[in-house]
Amino acid sequence: MLTKLKHGSKLNLERCPQCGVAKPHLKSHWQAATTNHAGSFARHWGIYVCESCGGAVMAVAHGNK
Repeated sequence: MLTKLKHGSKLNLERCPQCGVAKPHLKSHWQAATTNHAGSFARHWGIYVCESCGGAVMAVAHGNK
């Protein structure tokens, strides 16, 4: 699923990809930034957990957050 979103303390999705609940509260549990061997192609990773089902969602943003 490709959606343009911003990383933060929660991830705003229409539905949880795990349980399908509408307007889920996906709370941030982990964030990190990575680059390739040359120090370019920055990516910002985040793992968010649905407070309804406990399922995890991984998100990535390329470049700036």
